[in-house]
Amino acid sequence: MFQSASTKLVLLFIMLPIFTFAQQEQDSTLVKSEKYRIKAHDLIIGNHLIEGSDERFEGAPFYFLELGYARSVSSYNGEHSLGTTVMSITQSFAINREFVTATRVGMSVRGWLASMGLYLNYYTDFEYGNLKIAPEFGMGFPNFKAVMGFNIPTVYNKDFDSVQHGMYQFTVNFNLPLAKKRFDYEEQMAP
Repeated sequence: MFQSASTKLVLLFIMLPIFTFAQQEQDSTLVKSEKYRIKAHDLIIGNHLIEGSDERFEGAPFYFLELGYARSVSSYNGEHSLGTTVMSITQSFAINREFVTATRVGMSVRGWLASMGLYLNYYTDFEYGNLKIAPEFGMGFPNFKAVMGFNIPTVYNKDFDSVQHGMYQFTVNFNLPLAKKRFDYEEQMAP
């Protein structure tokens, strides 16, 4: 199987770095990783859309322009990756169909390129209103998320025909930090 000299030479060059560096011990006192938190006030700019099943949801999907405020806390734990918690309130306005506005309040957790959150969405045209619970998941970074979710109907769902069957939502948001402050773990953490 390994009869030729060239095969043995190639295997030696492949395995040599593994044999050389695998036995080295690293002194953990040489590398000191930083552990800190960054708390920020953010401006949220983005959009989201709602749509539903073809036979029940009438018309084109609603495209909403979204603007709001968020409070974010990001933890940097040295050798571990970053994790961020974002609490937000936003106001959205439909830009492609009849007038509908949505107030969205909720929280998301972002880390390891993922985002999971839970939001309350209140859609209204100032004549009818509908509250929906919206769990969401998708891709997320500390200042960006692209997620999909489900709109779970609650009270007065049948009264608001436009969004009654809007069961799916897709959201893309950017968080622009307005003010931020760093707290080291050795210092006292502010609430």
